[in-house]
Parts: sequence; structure tokens; C-alpha cells
Amino acid sequence: MNVKRSGRLRRAATIAVVLGAGLTGVVATATPAAAASNCQVGTYSARGSWASCASGGGSYQSWTQCEVAGSWYTVYGPSQAAGSGVLSISSCHWGSNRRSYGVITY
Repeated sequence: MNVKRSGRLRRAATIAVVLGAGLTGVVATATPAAAASNCQVGTYSARGSWASCASGGGSYQSWTQCEVAGSWYTVYGPSQAAGSGVLSISSCHWGSNRRSYGVITY
């Protein structure tokens, strides 16, 4: 009986390995969309920043690096579609200082 169980387990393991090997060969490929381009960034109020990208097929979002009491953190604006004309705005929390800012495109 132990031999029979061992055989079943060995067969199950072999099937799992074969199926796993077959699945790793399946790769979905897609042509990546062009990232957002022709972007502009600027300051927004005393603690924030904005970003806008006029062209490209991707999206963008603003980021603002902030500092408070010696600690640093980064906030991100909402993702917007390139060419939408909608600003992505990110802003530090009250009591924090804006240290740097920019745009992420994808």
C-alpha cells in the first residue's frame, strides 16, 4: 500500500512539473503604449505641484517630495490620461515643506 501511494504522489508531482513547465512557456505579449510626453510641471500653492502632459498614449501623475521635522515623504497626484488637459496635483500635508517635485510618465 505504501508503494501505491508513493507511485501516486510521484505521478502527481510529475504531472505538476510538466504542467508548470508548459505554463511557463506561455507568455502574453503586447505592444507597449507610448508613454505620455510633452510634459510640464510647476508649483501649486506653497506646498504642492502640478503636472500636465499634452501628448502620448500613456498616463502621467505629479509627485511632490516633502519634509517635516527632518523626515521626508513623497505624495502623488492622481493619474491622468495624456492629452486630457487635466492637471495632476499633489500637495504636502499642512506643516510640511515642499523640497522637490516632478512628473511620472507611463
